[in-house]
Amino acid sequence: MGLSVFFSHSGRDRSFGQQFAAQAQASGIGTYLFQNDARPGAPLSGKIQQAIRQSDMLVVLLTQVGDQSRYVHQEIGFGLGAGKLVIPLLEDGIDEDALGMLSGLEYLPFNIHDPERATGILASYLTHLQQQREDALERERLQDRLS
Repeated sequence: MGLSVFFSHSGRDRSFGQQFAAQAQASGIGTYLFQNDARPGAPLSGKIQQAIRQSDMLVVLLTQVGDQSRYVHQEIGFGLGAGKLVIPLLEDGIDEDALGMLSGLEYLPFNIHDPERATGILASYLTHLQQQREDALERERLQDRLS
């Protein structure tokens, strides 16, 4: 079972979301992007909450635009409340005092003119987490065979 990531971002940052998803999926990591889950007539908050619950973690893109999105901040709060690992990508220039519930979390600096740097580091870290999960599952299978 592969790692799954909910990618929280402003709709105006959708191109970065697509770029992140493509890079993560190339590494075998499942991603959830709101814009790729059209369900006309479905309650938005329920759809988002379900997707966060089903994901292993949230990656939050907090740009100047995303910082103004109420949904982004609500997704952060819901993810933290659900006990999910939350990994912030923080655009250069965002005031750290405005981080709210992300305050104190290690973040990846994000430059909108060079997004590949942050997303590359993130993809490597997620691949590492996925490998750890696969190793743990293999140890469990071995343990089951031995018992």
